[in-house]
Amino acid sequence: MSIREDIDCFCHIERSVEDRSSAYVRILSHLVNGSIRMLECTGLNAEDDSVRRRSVLLFRKLFGEESLQYDDPTMQVFFDFFVKRLSDFNVTEEVLRTLLAISSHHPAVGEQAAQGLLTFLSTNIKVGTFKYSCRKLVYALILPLLQSPSLYENQDDTVKAVVNIVENEKDPRGVVQVCKILETALQRFTAISGNSLNDLVMLGISYFPVTYITPPLISGNIDIVTSDEVKTA
Repeated sequence: MSIREDIDCFCHIERSVEDRSSAYVRILSHLVNGSIRMLECTGLNAEDDSVRRRSVLLFRKLFGEESLQYDDPTMQVFFDFFVKRLSDFNVTEEVLRTLLAISSHHPAVGEQAAQGLLTFLSTNIKVGTFKYSCRKLVYALILPLLQSPSLYENQDDTVKAVVNIVENEKDPRGVVQVCKILETALQRFTAISGNSLNDLVMLGISYFPVTYITPPLISGNIDIVTSDEVKTA
């Protein structure tokens, strides 16, 4: 099989698990021996949504391979690349998981990209329209990045971006995460203006008193929270 055939095989869900696994092994081998570059392993421009999702998954799997050692500057390029891919709403969840994987394994990359990510999410993406599984990933991605020293230079801009990202959260599960984000912002950004402080405080106040409705129970759902957790978040 050619490398293109292997990539097509991995990215098409109608192929068997065995075929896709074999294709992945061959793709990894090509990358390790240097016969192809990472960005050649892509179907990100395919018309089929499932192919694009599988393409993102391929990247995420490869990023986790110990045999492929990428330095922080290289991963910074990939991180910025996938941030722009957040505007492809049919693959958003896979892209968010990939960004989380990069920032988890390369903390310096996430810290360096924190301002750009917050700005992009705030101005180009309507996070409030995402399904909860995607909003949860957004919150998990930005919470640790609020510790980044690079955000201290423009604290008011950072707070404005954070408020724009989280202000439409209505799900009790999301409220718990948003309150953690607001708490972190209040603790970390001590040089913000009175207007920015008011925006954070008023957003927090808007969640109380909490009218709690238990989310529908879905098999395997680990995100169910109790009313007490919401009220004390």
